[in-house]
Amino acid sequence: METFTKQPSDVLDYDVDLRPWLAETSDGIQQVHVDISPDESGGLQLQSKAVYDEYVKLWLEGGKDRTTYNISVTVDTSAGRIKQIDFRMRVRER
Repeated sequence: METFTKQPSDVLDYDVDLRPWLAETSDGIQQVHVDISPDESGGLQLQSKAVYDEYVKLWLEGGKDRTTYNISVTVDTSAGRIKQIDFRMRVRER
């Protein structure tokens, strides 16, 4: 599982690239659900999300110093397929 690092005050965008998974079909992204754990007051938050053709852009903000969050992105396609992509966000004050 890939791990990224950000500071608590950062508001940064992260791309979830689905091109390799969608490359052999004419399928498209229809719906995206994002879960962040732990879900806590003052924790990492999803500011916004957007779908661009074959990738999803997530804008993440906040988070508590010295906490690692698990982000799970579940994508539903127009053909009824479901794909889950997971990564970690480590929050560290530098």
